[in-house]
Parts: sequence; structure tokens; C-alpha cells
Amino acid sequence: MKEFELIPTSIISDVLGRSQVMKGIKRMSGKRRIVGRAFPVKAMAGCNLGAHLALYCAKPGDIIVIDAGGYEDRSIWGGLMSYVAQQREIKATIVDGAIRDKTDHIGLGYCVCARNITPAGPHKGWFDELQVPISCGGVVVNPDDLIVIDADGIVVVPYEKISITLINAKKRMKKEEEWGRRINEGEELYKILELDKNVEFFQDRK
Repeated sequence: MKEFELIPTSIISDVLGRSQVMKGIKRMSGKRRIVGRAFPVKAMAGCNLGAHLALYCAKPGDIIVIDAGGYEDRSIWGGLMSYVAQQREIKATIVDGAIRDKTDHIGLGYCVCARNITPAGPHKGWFDELQVPISCGGVVVNPDDLIVIDADGIVVVPYEKISITLINAKKRMKKEEEWGRRINEGEELYKILELDKNVEFFQDRK
């Protein structure tokens, strides 16, 4: 966890084939990079019963990830829920749907990510599912997958790829540090990236 906190989501996505990035979900509160285990919730559109149960089933250090079907007309996460999550040392909440009480989340400093904000409240008429595979932001999320959130977005590291992803991400960061050194020495970035071959190709075609 500590090592991943030092690695940007962009680097992690790069070493995962430039994939595993949630789409359409934005960070609504919180500032620092956050890393935690996924606690997935499959919710009926507009229902937050599962979200309430997850607050007391998730473990400290977990990130609650809710597949709300992308439904944006009813919020399924609010300020009191963030207050409880923070007390229980849950690291963040991600909702593929809507939330409300944005000011409360910001005031708490608790990280909430969602597709939309609306004051319209939820219903609690369905039994949602906990700790099952879900889709959130177009990415499959399984229990205990690694979630990394920062200013650029949200990336999901499959559980079975956590170790190799960390190794490759460290290598990539060292490579980019070397590129930075070469830029400071006057080299052109496109040549460092060996894109000059492509430039020559296009010049030959003129």
C-alpha cells in the first residue's frame, strides 16, 4: 500500500497496457493519493441499502466501490455516510452513479468519487449485493483488487497482478526520471522516445 502511494495512476495505467482506468467518474472531494482494497457493492439503481451495509462490513483500509448502474437521478451516498466511513477508517467511496452533500465530504476531507451530484435522495427497497464482481466506470472490479485514486483519476489493479504491476511501475518511474535528466541536458523528447523514426518516415513521404 505504502509503495503504491508513491506511484501516479498514469504510471500504473501505462504498465497495465494503458487500461484499467475508470471512465466518467470524477473525484468530488479529498486531495491526496489514496490506495486501498476494493469492497464492491452491486446496487439497484437509486438504492443505497447495500451502501449502508458496506459501511459496517468493509474493513479499515478498504475502498467502497459501488456499481449503481450509472444512474444519475438519485444520490446513493451522502454526508453522514462519509462521516461514518471516516470513523471506521474506510479510505474512500467510489460511486458509478450520483452522490449528494458535496460540501460535507469536502469539509470532512473524505474522498468521494462519483459520476454526478444531485440533491435527490435514494430509496432502500432492494437487497443489494456485497463483495461480488462489478463493473464501475467501465472497469471490472473484484473483491480485494487494488484501487488507486489521485488527481488524474482512478485505476484498478487486479488482485493477481498487484506484485508485477508494482515492479513494472517502479521500473517505469526510473525510466521517466532518466528521460527528465536527458531533457535537462538538452535532448529533444521525441528523440528520447525514439519517435524521430516516425518523423523521418513522414518527411520521406512529402
